[in-house]
Amino acid sequence: MKKELIGRLVIMALKITVGLIFIGEGLEKFEGIERFGDRQSPFLDFYRAMFSTGYMLPFLGIAEIVGGVLIATIRFSLVGVIWTIPLALNVFLAHLNLIQSPKGIAYTLTINLLLIFFLWLDRKKLKPLFAAKAV
Repeated sequence: MKKELIGRLVIMALKITVGLIFIGEGLEKFEGIERFGDRQSPFLDFYRAMFSTGYMLPFLGIAEIVGGVLIATIRFSLVGVIWTIPLALNVFLAHLNLIQSPKGIAYTLTINLLLIFFLWLDRKKLKPLFAAKAV
C-alpha cells in the first residue's frame, strides 16, 4: 500500500516536472531571438527562419504551453502526452541533426523517454484504440 502511494507520487511529480518544462520552453518562444546575438549555427539559422514567419514560434510556444498544462494537470495528462510527443520528437531530432550537443541530445532523449513511459503507464486506456473489430 505504501509503495503504491509512493509510486503514484513519484509519477505525479514526474508529470508535473515534464509539464513545467514544456510550459517554460513554450514561454521561451515569445522572448524573441535577440538573446542569441550574432552567433551562427545551422540551428540558429532554422530558428531565425521560423521567427521571421511571424507565426511559427508563437504557434509552437502555444502548443508547448497547452501540452505542458495538460500533462501537469494529471487528469488530462494522457491527452497532454499524446499532444506533446510530436513536439518533443521534433526537438530531439533538431538537437540530433542541427545542434549536435551531447547535453541537448541527452536532455531531449530523456524527455521523450519519459513521455513514452507515461504512455506505457496509461496503456490500458489506449487498448481499445488498437483492438481489431470486424466491420
